[in-house]
Amino acid sequence: MDPLATQPEQTDDHRTWQYGDDVFPLIAPTPLLNTWKLFEAWLRILQLFALCGVLAWSVASLPEVIRNVHRANLYRHIPALTHLHSAAAQTKPNAAVEPSSGAMQTLRPADSPEAYCVAISEYLADSRTTSDWLALVCLPCLSFGSAVGVVVSLICLPASRWRALGLGMCNSAVTMGWLLLTTTPRDRSEGAFQLFTPGQEWGIAIDLPVYEKLMYAWTINDLPAATLSMTLGLLIAIWFARPITRFVVRLLLLPASRWHIAWLWTADGLRVPGAQRSSS
Repeated sequence: MDPLATQPEQTDDHRTWQYGDDVFPLIAPTPLLNTWKLFEAWLRILQLFALCGVLAWSVASLPEVIRNVHRANLYRHIPALTHLHSAAAQTKPNAAVEPSSGAMQTLRPADSPEAYCVAISEYLADSRTTSDWLALVCLPCLSFGSAVGVVVSLICLPASRWRALGLGMCNSAVTMGWLLLTTTPRDRSEGAFQLFTPGQEWGIAIDLPVYEKLMYAWTINDLPAATLSMTLGLLIAIWFARPITRFVVRLLLLPASRWHIAWLWTADGLRVPGAQRSSS
């Protein structure tokens, strides 16, 4: 074939965007390509920072999720905590609350955090039901992990879902190890935490140092189940986030516009539906 005969065709090609079936390689003048590569490099750097930020936030936020759930439901354990009523409180425990017996009754305000962990572990083993585990530990952490998983799955583009799943597993392992090593009772030496029954009736008041040791013991006790629940939610969200996103994009965008986000399909080895475009 005569090279001169193909020259007009190549010139026309440079004036238009050319797309293959899967990757959509860009054929454009060199300055435009260089600008695009520079933009892509900065985008990858921002992507890395965003991913590290999300993973660090998930590690720091998981104990707060557990802590807030237990704080909201601590009133259910008032009968087991009456002996820890603050001596400095101006009021006495509610007379309608009958103290319970069990491992918690052996605790004293001056006991170590480790002693609180042992006592609460025994107490929960006897008193916590399967529905309590689901409602207070598994479901909140599953929801938290799902939210993190959706963000991680989309930030990891154009990496495949399998790589994103591997990253999610590593994040969960690091989260559990880091929290087991670094979680400690907060240092709060003044004041008291007041507990009320669901009807807003007076219950008991607990000194803040005792309250912090209780929260620490509950967090450590539930951390393995919470981490496993977060991992499950994380992996489920990573696996299903992209198909759901692709479905929504197909509903919202015309076929000719989908090439702008082709990596949403090509990252997982898929062809972009309806986004083929002629060079003519």
